[in-house]
Amino acid sequence: MRRDALVPVKNERLGLDVAAALQACRQDFITADTDEKLIYAILRMNNARRDVHVKVWLLRGGLELPGVRLGENDIRMDRLPTEDVPIRFSVDYGDPNRPFFFVADAGTNPADFGGRRPALGDRLIAVNGLSVSDWCACHLPYLRWSTREGMWWTLAKALSQRSREVSPELYLPEAQFTLQGGAGDTYDLALDWRAADTISWSGSFRKPGENRYPGFSHQFSRPCFELYRSDDLPIVLLDWKRFSEDHVIADTDALITWAKKAGVLDHHVIFDGTRSRGGGYGAYVLQALTSKPFKTTFGNLRLSDAVEPFIDLIRRGREEGASLKEVDAGVWMDGGSWLWDWLVTDVRDGLARGDAYSNDVPFKLTHLPKTSDGFIDPHPDHFTGRLVAMFGPYGGSHLDQFAAMVKDNGVGFTLGMPTAGYSNTWEWVEDVAFPLSGRPAVGLMYSMGHTIRPNGELLDGNPPAVDDYIPQTRDNFPHYPELLLERAIAHLASAGADPATDEGQADASS
Repeated sequence: MRRDALVPVKNERLGLDVAAALQACRQDFITADTDEKLIYAILRMNNARRDVHVKVWLLRGGLELPGVRLGENDIRMDRLPTEDVPIRFSVDYGDPNRPFFFVADAGTNPADFGGRRPALGDRLIAVNGLSVSDWCACHLPYLRWSTREGMWWTLAKALSQRSREVSPELYLPEAQFTLQGGAGDTYDLALDWRAADTISWSGSFRKPGENRYPGFSHQFSRPCFELYRSDDLPIVLLDWKRFSEDHVIADTDALITWAKKAGVLDHHVIFDGTRSRGGGYGAYVLQALTSKPFKTTFGNLRLSDAVEPFIDLIRRGREEGASLKEVDAGVWMDGGSWLWDWLVTDVRDGLARGDAYSNDVPFKLTHLPKTSDGFIDPHPDHFTGRLVAMFGPYGGSHLDQFAAMVKDNGVGFTLGMPTAGYSNTWEWVEDVAFPLSGRPAVGLMYSMGHTIRPNGELLDGNPPAVDDYIPQTRDNFPHYPELLLERAIAHLASAGADPATDEGQADASS
């Protein structure tokens, strides 16, 4: 609790008392009489914080999980191999008080399903002999999520996956589902677990690059996006995949180079982030997509005994060339001098005073120094049309930040659903050992700081609302990407030709 950057707005929205939730796990530790049981007690305790980023590591010489052999390196439990069944589910968010799961995709092999292959949209009624609500109650302690929408999305994924992060007691040798068909009849399925890469899917659950955009032609692919151009309208479309620190700057530069050559910098931009993951450098991307200055996100550090070791890791990253991913330092536009200066001055001064948190600075000091007000100008070459951004609960972290910069600054119109809402600054990993023997147990993670939206609100558990809320439902699922696209184009048509007009409902203070 002294190290974790807990988020009051998230806990209030979720009705979460973190201290009480952690205390409720105490009996699990007392009764754990095997390594395996203790590992799953630790997982439940870890997830009681409702933080997507914080995970559990298996350590060499530490607690052992049956069937897992560590090599030379420790491993995060979420990276252990999973097994799947040939059915996928998604969520009907139409009634916020009564979401439900439905079939979103199924394997192409009819033999997997016996006498009846599930149809797209069939509703889930029961799992492994449990009602859906009881199944969810059993699994939620093992899952990580930060918003209600993200919780339902995570549960939908967990329905068809056997993960080592979930107690094996909750799985049957075959996954059993009771479904309700379109005519109201119910039927049962018993599906075998198998390696995910052995399943051939029908393709109704579409990932980045698989979305179909009627009236748009594919231009080229980059690690961070697929680029499309309208066949008859002044619009380019980015099907965004991730803000990969290794590629996003080069990919953004390639986009602008193409746009200049094609003569389309005056076009509107539709940013499809509904299947995007996180990363970094979102402000650099936004500098290419808007004509307006905008305020970036800010962040801070929870001041505790973990900060000095963290500072030492940053030093090693700068002086000895350690991987930025290893030290979780983020990404630096300036070689890290802005971050280092802040750590050895403001942060250490705060530690000496006994402050709970550091001062707020532009996020990870990636784009701007600590003295900046956070406002960034567009790139010299940038798109000058309007920006419409489409989001959903699939991804979060740096995607949350990008959505907040678009929304809070009013530089674009947003539609779809809010992002999953789990952005923070840094995480800290500590190897936990038994106090008497000194034997390693597991690696535990802490959230070390808050991400602060341009409007001044904390971001974790509090993603920006969209201007046009269009929930995914069972009925619109087959054409949901096209529905969002239609609404985006309609907004561009109704907004007129003047890109200087305010876009969404801006919340950032200037």
